[in-house]
Amino acid sequence: LGRAEAASRDWQQAVDLLAEALRATETSNTRVRFARALLEVGEVARARPVVERLLREGSNEPELIAACERRGLVARSLQTSD
Repeated sequence: LGRAEAASRDWQQAVDLLAEALRATETSNTRVRFARALLEVGEVARARPVVERLLREGSNEPELIAACERRGLVARSLQTSD
């Protein structure tokens, strides 16, 4: 596989593993990583409610915000949309 394909496969594996982890425990750190992994594989609609919750809880993780912006999910506007 090429590097891009391998990275995509790895992000998808992260989505699967983190979804399983969230069934056992719902820590903020796990939700941040799950949302970022979803965004990296292009699952913006699935990531949106996770991101919205994180922002309501005060999360301001730079890598998550950057991933949101790369995928057209402008986290800053979600944060002020309540």
